[in-house]
Amino acid sequence: MTKKYILNIIIMLLFIGATFIYFVFDPATNKYFPRCPFYKLTGLFCPGCGAQRSIHSLLTGNIIAAVHANILLVFCLPFLVVYYAIQTINFIRPRTNIKINIVNQIWFIYLCALVVLFYWIARNIPVLEAGFLAPH
Repeated sequence: MTKKYILNIIIMLLFIGATFIYFVFDPATNKYFPRCPFYKLTGLFCPGCGAQRSIHSLLTGNIIAAVHANILLVFCLPFLVVYYAIQTINFIRPRTNIKINIVNQIWFIYLCALVVLFYWIARNIPVLEAGFLAPH
């Protein structure tokens, strides 16, 4: 076995373990999950604030709570799952070699960065903070 193969198996096992932990334990009520350092320092929400609760809610089937915790994560997660599924297929069966060319395009990277930046700003606007963008 090559080092790359072993590393990918370790990453997959860590992912499965993390998924199990987020399924069983609620980050909102468990003190062992890390809190957002950006929020602690500034009192402002970062783009990732609420992501742990959102993941737990998705894994337990509560989609509404997941959207309330972090709507950007809920929107992006299906795309990430498809991307990493294709990467896994390419790793397991190298001859398949499915390519997703859009993720390597500079305009796509800038677009993603812009979406995250606008989301970060919008969820901290006081009028919108009480709405659906702030984690609750």
